Amino acid sequence: MRLLSGDPVPATSPAPADAGRARSVAMAVAARLADRDRLADAVTSTAATTAYPESTRWRPSTLALGDAGLALCCAELHAHNPDAGWDRVGHRFLGTAVAGLTDDAPLGLFGGLSGVAAAAGQLGGAQRYRRLRAQLDDRLLPALRPAAERIDSTDGAVPAAAYDVISGLAGCAAGLLARPADPGVRAALVEVAGVLVRLLDGDGLPRLATPPEHVLAEQRAEAPDGWTDCGVAHGVPGLVATLALLALDRRVGPTVTELPGLLPALRRGAAWVVGQAVTVDGRTEWPRVVLPGAGAGRPAPPGWCYGTPGVARALWLAGRALDEPCHQRLAVDAMLAACRSDALPRSPALCHGLAGLLTITRLFWLDTGEPAFGRAAGRVLTELLDRYDPDLPLSYRDVEPAGSLVDNPGLLSGAAGIVLALLAATRPDVPAWARLFLLA
Repeated sequence: MRLLSGDPVPATSPAPADAGRARSVAMAVAARLADRDRLADAVTSTAATTAYPESTRWRPSTLALGDAGLALCCAELHAHNPDAGWDRVGHRFLGTAVAGLTDDAPLGLFGGLSGVAAAAGQLGGAQRYRRLRAQLDDRLLPALRPAAERIDSTDGAVPAAAYDVISGLAGCAAGLLARPADPGVRAALVEVAGVLVRLLDGDGLPRLATPPEHVLAEQRAEAPDGWTDCGVAHGVPGLVATLALLALDRRVGPTVTELPGLLPALRRGAAWVVGQAVTVDGRTEWPRVVLPGAGAGRPAPPGWCYGTPGVARALWLAGRALDEPCHQRLAVDAMLAACRSDALPRSPALCHGLAGLLTITRLFWLDTGEPAFGRAAGRVLTELLDRYDPDLPLSYRDVEPAGSLVDNPGLLSGAAGIVLALLAATRPDVPAWARLFLLA
């Protein structure tokens, strides 16, 4: 293994044997997403077949399931093939995303202003869309302070949507970290970091406990007294990954010295994550939720949003930021055990499926040089490519946690995210979009 602390060694990993096939499939899927009629049909089909109609709904201004996410996908396609016109396709998607923003648009990364700003930054680089980015920042950055103040003024537990990666301040921080920093961005990051630091205070992290009245009715049988979320998307590991990346990012400036509580808070959060690990058939895994007084809930399937891959990645980053080799070793051991398992996600998606597992496994390979990660990434990539079906409307179909089969075109749970993962698997470095998922 190359590394258990300090900065990552520059990646020299060769492209996988399936690299050419991965590019071909990614381009074929992307072409379908760029087809207006096919995309419109997929949006209609998604609304009709999803088991989660409230959250799985096409909104143009969102990164998760909207034109902003497709603009981000086009940024990566343009980076791989600058002469194919993907920047123009992305420009169209970005324009629709901006037009879809309302006066009361939320701030979050996967459903609001932060996501549109991130898509503009990825698609335009340092030079394009400067006026648009400035206009978005004029709305976003001043609004972060009152959002932070609302969390600070909340007595007791704080709703996950206020601080999580999908809708809350952790996601806003990820979006800012993925863009070129300027003084306004850095000041906003310091403001947000301060709130996250204070949320990670107290024995057992009481402010992050979800009370029973905020648990969905169908989940109360499992958690009658509430829970603490143990996933990256909505829980403690997402905050841990956010603070770790803030501490590691030299562009942010003296964030650690301006916020002396950052590293102690990160240490508390990482220790909590370590404490929730469970052993299942000799493997270290993490549950979806931790129940008060009853310990861990059911282990989660291997994904980014929940489960060993996402949590192990957050712990790896925390170990680097804290210079704690023990955290890194636990993360690597847990991820290696996950790679040895024959159980693969049912969905091909980035959030809870094969594309997310592929991306995280490959990042561990790039960071550690451990051959087992390279072999595992190759196996997952082959599986993802084997599930490609050109007879499907978008060539891939999401399998939702409820089991519904959905022709989802989105970034988080659909075809656009699979394109990103396939393209990332063909390159020997870390894609810029990985920062939006708090992976690098």
